[in-house]
Amino acid sequence: MDFYLGDVRYIEGLWRGVSEMRVGEKAKIRMKSKYAFGRPGEVDKLLFPKAYASGERRAKLTSKKVIYEVELV
Repeated sequence: MDFYLGDVRYIEGLWRGVSEMRVGEKAKIRMKSKYAFGRPGEVDKLLFPKAYASGERRAKLTSKKVIYEVELV
């Protein structure tokens, strides 16, 4: 996936973690839900899979901690 650091459509914790990485490095980025999904008003700016676009499934998802496995290429 390509994204720009600081782009509010992507998870803040992800771009913060990636900004600390070097090319070729692999990492597990763990974050609390507030960094994974932003403040309440910002959740609507994020890109979600269609199955989680709205409703109860999305609310359940956004209350969880998140772990990403990332390789910077």
